[in-house]
Amino acid sequence: MGILNKLAGPVFAMTLMAIPANTFAQNFEAGLAAAQAGNFEEAMEIWRPLAKQGDPRAQFQVGISFDEGEGVELNDETAVRYYRAAANQDYAPAQLYMGFMYDMGEGVEKNAAEAARWFELAANQGNANAQFQLGYKYHFGNGVNKDSQLALKWYKLAADQGHEVAQNNLGVMYENGNGVKADSVAALNWYLMAADQGYSQAQSNVGYMYDTGSGTPEDNVEAVRWYRLAADQGFGDGQHNLALMYQYGEGIKEDDNIAAQLYLAAAQQGISGSQLNLGLMYKNGEGVRQSNLLAYMWMSVAMKMGEPEAARNLSELTPNMKAREIAKANTMAQICLDTNFENCG
Repeated sequence: MGILNKLAGPVFAMTLMAIPANTFAQNFEAGLAAAQAGNFEEAMEIWRPLAKQGDPRAQFQVGISFDEGEGVELNDETAVRYYRAAANQDYAPAQLYMGFMYDMGEGVEKNAAEAARWFELAANQGNANAQFQLGYKYHFGNGVNKDSQLALKWYKLAADQGHEVAQNNLGVMYENGNGVKADSVAALNWYLMAADQGYSQAQSNVGYMYDTGSGTPEDNVEAVRWYRLAADQGFGDGQHNLALMYQYGEGIKEDDNIAAQLYLAAAQQGISGSQLNLGLMYKNGEGVRQSNLLAYMWMSVAMKMGEPEAARNLSELTPNMKAREIAKANTMAQICLDTNFENCG
C-alpha cells in the first residue's frame, strides 16, 4: 500500500507487519483451552478476531459456538456463515459440518444432495467421518443414487481409519451380501473391530453371530458376554437378546426376573419384540406378578409398533378379560405411546 506526496515524487511504502503463523496457532490454542475449561465467552473473544483475519480453524470453532449456543446466543444461520467461510478454504471439518447443516436443514434449506456434495469434499481430503457419511448416503440412496459399491468403498476408507460405525456397517454389508459376496467370517471380523472400540450395536451383532453360529462356532456363553456389553450401554437390541438368554437359560442360568427387567428396559426404547415378550410374561406371571391388564397393554403397544405376533396373542388374551379392562388397557397403551414409553402402566 503506498502513500503519494503532492509532488508525485517517490512513493513511500507503508509496511504491514505480518503476524507469524505460530502466533495464530498460539492464540487459537488459547481459545481451545478456554473452551475446554468451560470459558466459552473468553474463547469467543480469542477466536472471533482470528476468524475475521481468515483463520479457518477459528472460523470453524466460532461456527460451532453459534451452532451450540456456547458463549453466544444460538444462531444456526450465523453458524453456517462461519462454517462456509472455513469450508471454502478447504477446511475438511467445516465441509463436514456444512454437510450436517444441509442434511438437517439447520441454518439453510434442507438439501440432501448438497449435503452429499459437502461430505464428498471432506471425504476426498481423508476425513473419516465424512467418508462414513458419504458411504451411508450411497448405502440408502439419500441425496445420491443408491450404489452399494460406492457405499462399500467409502465405508472401507472410513473403517480403515478406525471409524467404528463404518466398521459395523461394513459387517452388515458382508453379512447380508450387499454390494459384496456374503461372507459371515468377514462380517464378524468387522463387527469385532467396532465392538472392541466399545460400539454397542457392534457388540450386540457379535453376540448374535456367536448365538447363531454365524462366522464362528456357536457359543452361547460368548454370546451372553457380548450381549451384556451392549445391554450395559443401554442398547435395546442387546437388552432384548440378553433377556432371551436369561429367559431360556442359554449360556447363563435361567432367571425370569432378570429377563423381565431387561425386556422392560428394551420395551421402553421401542423394541417391539421386547414389548410383546413382556406382555407374555405378564400374561403368564413369569418374572412379574400376573396381570392381564399389563399384558394387554404391552401387547397392544407391540401391535401398534408393528410386531407381527402381537395381534394373535391379543386375540388369545381377550376372552379372559372384561370389556372395561380392555378399554382401560387400550387407554394405558395409548398413553404409553404418547409419552414415548415413559408412562406405561
